[in-house]
Amino acid sequence: MAAREPNVIVFAIGINDSQFVISENKNRVSVEKFQNNLEKMVGTAQENGCKVVLVGLTRVDESRTLPIPWNTDKKYQNEYIDQYDAKIRAVADKKDLEYIDMSGVLQPEDLEDGLHPNTNGHKKMFGAVKEKIESVL
Repeated sequence: MAAREPNVIVFAIGINDSQFVISENKNRVSVEKFQNNLEKMVGTAQENGCKVVLVGLTRVDESRTLPIPWNTDKKYQNEYIDQYDAKIRAVADKKDLEYIDMSGVLQPEDLEDGLHPNTNGHKKMFGAVKEKIESVL
């Protein structure tokens, strides 16, 4: 089955790792551990002969994520998101991978709850990713 034998793997991870847990005064996953995890995943994909594309992080509407209404002990903040996105870009540069910058793709009106994209947001993200994947293929 071709779906089980990919030649390109797209990693779009990190936004939840950047989440700040207020009661613990730290991010959910440290930025160093995040980078290490990403490098391991990329390495495994490359060892299996796959091209890898890394998708950068989208920004949030902080007016609705400081804190998040469904769990007021947690928040998403663009300052932290930018730090994790910088690590994604650094891994892409280090490993000579395609990186898709998503930082300016979504506007506040594209976010359902300040964090998750709505239908229009998903369409914008798909367009950005599709264009890059086509160039890799």
